[in-house]
Amino acid sequence: MYWTKRHVLVCTSQHCNQKGAMDVLGRLRLEVIRRGLDTEIMVNNCGTIDLCDIGPNMVIYPDNIIYGGVTQKDIPDIIAFLQGGPVVERLQLLP
Repeated sequence: MYWTKRHVLVCTSQHCNQKGAMDVLGRLRLEVIRRGLDTEIMVNNCGTIDLCDIGPNMVIYPDNIIYGGVTQKDIPDIIAFLQGGPVVERLQLLP
């Protein structure tokens, strides 16, 4: 593992997967690489984060942000956030 500024974990457990999580993960990885951000942002899949009923979900560290109900259409806004833009409030899950 190499050190990055942010680590994005995308749930690809069964329920999130059925809702398109692998498509979200693939598109996010592709956009991170296309924009040359792969030395700053690591994108991985993970098992459940116990929120699959509202998935696909992603957790972003060190920001401690959870986004839920993510689709491929949300990727540009998520990339903007990862580059220092505002939190994508419509996707953010709060305690």
